Amino acid sequence: MIIDAHAHIGGLLLNGEENTLEALIAHMDEYGVDKAILFPILTLPMARPDALEIAKDKSFRNDLVFSAVHQYPDRLFGIYCVNPRNTREVSSIDERIRDGSVVALKIHPFLHGFDPDSSISDVIVEKCIENKVPLYVHSGPGASPVQIGQLAGRYPGVNFIVGHLGGCVEHVFECVQIAPKYSNVFFETSCLMPICLKMGIHVIGAERFVFGSECPIGSNYSLEIPKYDLIGLSRHQRDLIFHENAARLFNL
Repeated sequence: MIIDAHAHIGGLLLNGEENTLEALIAHMDEYGVDKAILFPILTLPMARPDALEIAKDKSFRNDLVFSAVHQYPDRLFGIYCVNPRNTREVSSIDERIRDGSVVALKIHPFLHGFDPDSSISDVIVEKCIENKVPLYVHSGPGASPVQIGQLAGRYPGVNFIVGHLGGCVEHVFECVQIAPKYSNVFFETSCLMPICLKMGIHVIGAERFVFGSECPIGSNYSLEIPKYDLIGLSRHQRDLIFHENAARLFNL
């Protein structure tokens, strides 16, 4: 079984075609992906110099996620990307979890313009506590694994997922540093170089990793799945990363 902990709906495929729900399901079927945690997109005018300023107040297309998971309730499970400053989104979290639309929350500190370990994140983490769901944090520029670890240290009862294992080689070292300190921090693996995967899994342990792909708009299963054939994992390690850990984290 394969559970993709980071798939996308909306936007454009790498070939320029629209990423429809049918395109996503077809991509999953082609590569034997059984279930996926579905992430929304945020469309931005990338060429504009003020794109990041615009992003601070923009919402992700969560509506596409809500619709998709209700059409494929046995295969797709939603993640709600919430801007902590958007009171309307925050107030709708409980309802979305109750109606089965989402199984986790997400914050994107870089695009929404805040530090992950600041008090701005607290309102979302507290919603995770109330609803017993994990929090995915996009990591990379503006959101280092060390900062995410500090947030996790304040909330030991919440499971945190560091997106993209930090997003670059330098941040992989930070992931290795925080892993022993915070047992409630897990790591998602999309769009990584194989050496980053190998280092992280070897040092931290397969029990803390979930397979993610960014498919089908950010990458392709033809790239993401074979990476695991290169790095020499045991069957047990592969089972943990490809489905067992995600099933526990997201209560699937």
